[in-house]
Amino acid sequence: MDWVVKGERTVPENQTETAYLTVYVNSSGGPQYTMDHGNENKEKLATHLAVKPFGFEIYPNPAQEKMSIQVYQPGNGFLSISILDGNGRKTRTIFSGIMQKGNNRLEVSLQGLPVGVYHCQVQAGNKIYTQKLMLQ
Repeated sequence: MDWVVKGERTVPENQTETAYLTVYVNSSGGPQYTMDHGNENKEKLATHLAVKPFGFEIYPNPAQEKMSIQVYQPGNGFLSISILDGNGRKTRTIFSGIMQKGNNRLEVSLQGLPVGVYHCQVQAGNKIYTQKLMLQ
């Protein structure tokens, strides 16, 4: 499926120029920008759209009694966030469910976990992301 997004540039009243920005997003070649100044002279602005990918960070690290997890979700989707011990065993499930698109922040209590090395694991679809967590 192809998508086309169009927008008109705003210009001051004393100018008569009208320009249109068109973003083509297709399943085969990716996004492409063009700028149309109202005539046949179109300039290509970019061939790829910078889309922020999924990502997460934990802080503070090392942590003591609590930590925060900042998750950027590029679209609504199911996520599972867990804390694993040094041997890879799940010690705690922090979140399991649908997370909304955008930046999401979770506050996590670490009380009851002994001092040591852990991993914060996020599963998004069929991908697994892991970050090392030091607990003091």
